[in-house]
Amino acid sequence: MAVFDPEIQNLIRVVQSRMTRFFGITLSKRKISLSQYHVLVALAQEGDLSMSQLAQRLQITKPAITNLVGKLEKEQLLVRKRDPKDRRMLPVGLTAKGEHTVKSIQKIFIDFIGRTFSRVSDADRFIIKRFYQILIEEMESYRLP
Repeated sequence: MAVFDPEIQNLIRVVQSRMTRFFGITLSKRKISLSQYHVLVALAQEGDLSMSQLAQRLQITKPAITNLVGKLEKEQLLVRKRDPKDRRMLPVGLTAKGEHTVKSIQKIFIDFIGRTFSRVSDADRFIIKRFYQILIEEMESYRLP
């Protein structure tokens, strides 16, 4: 069993807190909640999805997704579309404004990470990437006791 360094534990806590604040400020300036942003990103990545598919993808209830979609539709960031093959189906998709919103938020984050990594050597960048790869693997295989 590996010994866990308290300094690393503290750094992880601080980074998580600051990233949450960074995203919170970025999203609040656009009057978007984190949950709403997750909906927009899912649609940007996957294309049009049904409400059920969105709820499943984001692991939230159908009433919750209905509420989120309603608010985003009101802001003209997404639209419910008619499926010509199945009139009961109302897929949800991004509007041009929604696509622009997602891209502008992602650009802020990418620019921030780019500035940060410009201060890091190639060797350290390799170590950081490897750490994140291992962290992702561990998170995907972790099962609560």
